[in-house]
Amino acid sequence: MKTEKKLMGIVFFCLLCGTPAQAQLGGLLKKAKAKVEEKAKEKKKEVVQKAEARSKGLEDDEYEKEKGVIGIRTDDPLYNGAYKTTDWEFLQSCKWKGMVNGELQPLNNSKDIEKNALYYLYRIEKATKEKNLEKMLGENQERMIWLYNELANRAKTIAHFYDIDYDGYKKRFGTVLEDWKKVVWDGSTPTKIDYKDRKEHFEEYRDERYDSYIWLTKRAAETQNAAKEYYLKMAMDFREMLIGDGTFKPTDTKYAVLEKGIKDVLAQTSETFRQQHPYRSPETVMAEKKEREAQWAREKAKKEQERAAAIAANTKSWPKSNMGNAALLASCVKAIKAQWPDEDPRRVSIINTSWQIDRNAFGAIVRRRVAAWVDCKGEGGKRMAKCFGFSQDYIGGGKYGNTKFFGTGTQRPFYIQ
Repeated sequence: MKTEKKLMGIVFFCLLCGTPAQAQLGGLLKKAKAKVEEKAKEKKKEVVQKAEARSKGLEDDEYEKEKGVIGIRTDDPLYNGAYKTTDWEFLQSCKWKGMVNGELQPLNNSKDIEKNALYYLYRIEKATKEKNLEKMLGENQERMIWLYNELANRAKTIAHFYDIDYDGYKKRFGTVLEDWKKVVWDGSTPTKIDYKDRKEHFEEYRDERYDSYIWLTKRAAETQNAAKEYYLKMAMDFREMLIGDGTFKPTDTKYAVLEKGIKDVLAQTSETFRQQHPYRSPETVMAEKKEREAQWAREKAKKEQERAAAIAANTKSWPKSNMGNAALLASCVKAIKAQWPDEDPRRVSIINTSWQIDRNAFGAIVRRRVAAWVDCKGEGGKRMAKCFGFSQDYIGGGKYGNTKFFGTGTQRPFYIQ
């Protein structure tokens, strides 16, 4: 209708203006008509693209870039070229290993990692704007977080990325996450008592947690699919945690309300979810906690036994010094105290039987040095013999200067009997 009125206005104007203006009328009408036809073509193309996407089980704004690769159509420059690869397990196997045995490991499959990170951020941003909880939670959200952490880990070491505006991505992630939280937790009951204040305000702390987790069960009951499972799993996990630490008890007034809410919603979930997250009674939760604590105690005792055995196998009597008078030994103690006061050095035993002489390229004496055991502070109140080097600079005339710390020795430390 607007286009028709515009064309009528052009015709009326041309009639008033006479022949010169009329001569231009044909050209103006052709341009206006071309624009209308172009918009119609774009609209038709968009309808066709959406229909094609739906026929392949894709979102309306997705297309099959190539086999196993799904691209997105968007005008947002941040997401330019974003796509997802359908083999998620392979993508996870490309997780950067960072440092291994002191060596920096190479990056693997950077392009796919970056493009998938953009894809899943886009999906969550769009779902959040639409307030579509089913699409905001579940697989897309979990993958978005995993990929963000992977890129953040890489950013600690590498100077540049393959093809992503990382700063722009990071900033957008923060914005999307804040908006995501507002939608996901809209209507939730706020908590005021922190865990550190739990003992002093126990009744308030407990009631706040009950109200929060009962809200989770209600939200789970109102939602479907991934959203239902997300809220329910949180309620179940928190319930077990607070049963385990003694905050929640079956005799509490609100306990029955929480239990009923969890059981009612759990019955509405898939069989797969119920198998992975079964309801467990308070007795079962406490029994598992008790067994875990017992297992931790056994593991701790085993480690302590192994450590004691290792210490015993590496315990020796203090060795006699192979050279040096009391003054030299005292100067070594003084030098190590100046370098490592926290080692609490008390005595020194020189390993060498004579001084080792260092010379420069011209054969001139530079210094003399020795390696020595130093009686140092060890773990658990024990004393350890550690190997260090000491030196004296040559000052000429057959004389040497004060004893100095020269470095850490290569011999393995041992416990002193």
